[in-house]
Amino acid sequence: MKLEFSNGQTMMIDNDFISNGFPDGAVHTSFVKITIEAVERGTKYRDTCISEIRFF
Repeated sequence: MKLEFSNGQTMMIDNDFISNGFPDGAVHTSFVKITIEAVERGTKYRDTCISEIRFF
């Protein structure tokens, strides 16, 4: 997925991204736009699920 911040910064996140923080440090922003760039077809459902997103 792609994250776009109000300060103009953009970050690409892949399926293997597991972290408690961003690699470049804190991002100061008033909003985050999340764009799903790719999906994989499931065997049971035809939707995309996001289980959890946290911003601090």
